[in-house]
Amino acid sequence: MDVSALGLSAPYASVLTVVLVVGPFIWVVSRSRSLFMVRQRLWRLLHHRADGQEAWLDEAVRERFELMRFRALVMWADSLAEARRLTEFARGRGIDVGVLGDCGKYFNRHKLALRDKLPSLLGRKALAGIGRAILAGAIAISAAHLLDDGTYLRLRHDGTWFVATQTSARPVWSDTGNVMTVDDCKAGTDRAGFGEQNRAIVCRTLGADDLKSLLREGLLVQRVLLVVLMLTLAAAIGSVQHSLSALRAAWATRAWLSLDPDSRAGLGGPRVATPVNGDPPPDAGAAVTPTGRGASKQQPTPTPID
Repeated sequence: MDVSALGLSAPYASVLTVVLVVGPFIWVVSRSRSLFMVRQRLWRLLHHRADGQEAWLDEAVRERFELMRFRALVMWADSLAEARRLTEFARGRGIDVGVLGDCGKYFNRHKLALRDKLPSLLGRKALAGIGRAILAGAIAISAAHLLDDGTYLRLRHDGTWFVATQTSARPVWSDTGNVMTVDDCKAGTDRAGFGEQNRAIVCRTLGADDLKSLLREGLLVQRVLLVVLMLTLAAAIGSVQHSLSALRAAWATRAWLSLDPDSRAGLGGPRVATPVNGDPPPDAGAAVTPTGRGASKQQPTPTPID
């Protein structure tokens, strides 16, 4: 046949399959920036035995697991000690440590402070609204094409694309918007503007015995690609929303830290005098002792948060 349907070649299909299968592992690794979780699952899969025979090793594994869980579910930390330090910092100021994680790039975990200058929330809301509207429009257009029963085919000799059904065809980029039917082929007319050579090929395609299977296979691949495109656009909307949520969390955190200790205590927070930038005051040198399941029984001398 002189035409070909939109299809996925074997390499692309293999890549798509691999991405769908290992997608959850990619997410875990990207969040924790470590292969520890994958290695742990593989170890337990290959060694069918319970942990607990080496207490010192189990303790190290538990601490590593806590750090990976903190990175994946809360925020990034270089070490378990830093994760505990961030948790104690947030707890001492009546803030959910997850909110600090939501601040993203606007919170400096080393200085324990927000950025001095935050972008305008109103301006970012406007830009995010425009971006979401454009992406939502693209999703709506994709959904409309998803419901269309026309199959995109391509002429092999010159690469011209056209949309075909079992009874008609039209060029993708048609100036007239007209379609050429089987009756037009019999009458020798070219209302769709294919041109003499292309018209003859399209008419032979519409009369081919295997047209139905070609259209069915092409339409299936076409809809799969449209669904992937829609999911990609939805992910882009989620990324825009995530960026806006980070800025919202940063402004909310700054507003909370700007309150005086009595106001925070009245709203359920602890009585800690914290400057706006989030740094502890000179008289807030209370020691921070690591706590939690992974904490060592013999703790080193506590050091203040600096």
